[in-house]
Amino acid sequence: MLTILCLSFLWLVTSAVDPAFSHPYQDQSSVETRLDQLELKLNKTNHLLAKIVTSLDVIQQQTSQLAVIKTCSEATTTKVYQLRLPLRATPIDVFCDMELLDGGWLVIQHRFDGSVDFNRSWAEYRDGFGVVGPSSEFWLGLEAVFQLTKGGKA
Repeated sequence: MLTILCLSFLWLVTSAVDPAFSHPYQDQSSVETRLDQLELKLNKTNHLLAKIVTSLDVIQQQTSQLAVIKTCSEATTTKVYQLRLPLRATPIDVFCDMELLDGGWLVIQHRFDGSVDFNRSWAEYRDGFGVVGPSSEFWLGLEAVFQLTKGGKA
């Protein structure tokens, strides 16, 4: 019943705009077909959205499992940690090298194969770029370096 009412309303609206819809029973089949197609697309979109939400949940769990440190001398192994900067509300990802010269080194630039373009704007050098990690190229960022070196214990 509701479908018939909806289709009747659709016919009234479209026939006022488009005279091709003057025969509602002829066009009911095409409208229902189009409605089925749209419903299928909506279901696919909802499925993709659910996958994205699940992926985001996994990423959030992985991020929350990163150890938050104040300095790389607190690190135990060579890996990515989260480091809390004095003037930032949230910690940033840093790569601590615990193998070179007895360890404790915070890597501010990691470049080894040219996979990341370092010809960047001032804003990108200020904020940092690339993905921080042992097998990727990155620049930590001038703002982070400033906060780490401005004085006090970092």
